[in-house]
Amino acid sequence: MTSREDSLFGRIAIDLGLVKEDQLREALAEQARSDRARLLGAILVEKGHITEEGLRQILLAQREKLAPLKSGRERRQEDASFGAIAVKEGHIANEDLDRALVEQFRLAKRGLFLKVGEILVKNRKMTEDQVLAVLRVQQNRFVTCPGCGSRYRVLEGKPGLVVPCKKCGKEIELGK
Repeated sequence: MTSREDSLFGRIAIDLGLVKEDQLREALAEQARSDRARLLGAILVEKGHITEEGLRQILLAQREKLAPLKSGRERRQEDASFGAIAVKEGHIANEDLDRALVEQFRLAKRGLFLKVGEILVKNRKMTEDQVLAVLRVQQNRFVTCPGCGSRYRVLEGKPGLVVPCKKCGKEIELGK
């Protein structure tokens, strides 16, 4: 998370009465000390300061507050994600996505790494055919370098635009 998002996350958590200021300071200090990237919400859940339901409430409020502030590039990156496409296509509601993301986090803590689509199918929020449809939409937003096979997500660019591959330098045409 960016510091803007961490700050908003903490403010929302306090405003909702889900954490106290000292608990938030403790989690922020642990986040700063960590030698790997750790989400503030994950730290608060691990410490028992908030529940997974509380985490979901905070994330929902945060999404609503950040939406108008995001740049065009940030919105395009978000739109390319599996969950955003599934919501936009009407396969699931935002709440279904939030629950799946919380479950994904909970499972990862136990060493089980499932994709959001797998969780949504397991929870009967999406069918396998719907997951495949979302993946097809998502697939159309990637290009493959003809030289080395590296794949890149296309966030913007006109069809026919040619860009060099970051790994081998070979030209990649967008929109093919």
